[in-house]
Amino acid sequence: ELGDIDSARDLLRRGTEVNKRHPPVWQAWGVLETRYSTAKIARDVFQQGIWACAQPGGGQSGGRRCARLWQAWGVLEAQEGDHAAARRCFSRALDADQRNVAALTAWTKME
Repeated sequence: ELGDIDSARDLLRRGTEVNKRHPPVWQAWGVLETRYSTAKIARDVFQQGIWACAQPGGGQSGGRRCARLWQAWGVLEAQEGDHAAARRCFSRALDADQRNVAALTAWTKME
């Protein structure tokens, strides 16, 4: 075991309280939930992060700041075997940031 997951979760939650619009904290929290909790909880974290980080004029994807959240959510959906949902997430990631190499790579690996 890597460490105290509950303490890590609490630190990430507090990080989102300090700066609600900081995508890396939301991404880290969502990935932690992907690995150590349920897909539903991870989805909820990714969704909350996208809502918090969305930029005005960012369209449905929420803008460039949300790309990493969409990409991580897409990886979750691919791991869960829901390839249609993963494709939607990867598509949103690329809509938010056309140069998101992580989204391109993860989508390619899934396909």
